[in-house]
Amino acid sequence: MEIARDIAIIILVIGALILCLTGMIAGIIISVLIIEVTMTLRRALRRAGAGAAQLSTVVDEVIDNVILPPLIRYERIRSQIQSAWAHVRRSLEHFQRQSRTPNNE
Repeated sequence: MEIARDIAIIILVIGALILCLTGMIAGIIISVLIIEVTMTLRRALRRAGAGAAQLSTVVDEVIDNVILPPLIRYERIRSQIQSAWAHVRRSLEHFQRQSRTPNNE
């Protein structure tokens, strides 16, 4: 009877050791999996960051080379037109004032 009990204890100890070993191996595999997923995400984020930086550069170039020059030209022309109209208005007001006042000749 004691031999059967000793064999049962040995089998239980071996089972517990196998269970602990299985848990440790599963922990190692999960740790490696977490590290791999983290590295993959880092690579993907770096690529996305590089793509965003490149897109930002392209957008800045388009704004500087395509959008701003016509706007600058438009603003220059608009200010010249406003200046010309202001000059015409002042001249017209001057002529109106001169026509209302009697000539001192």
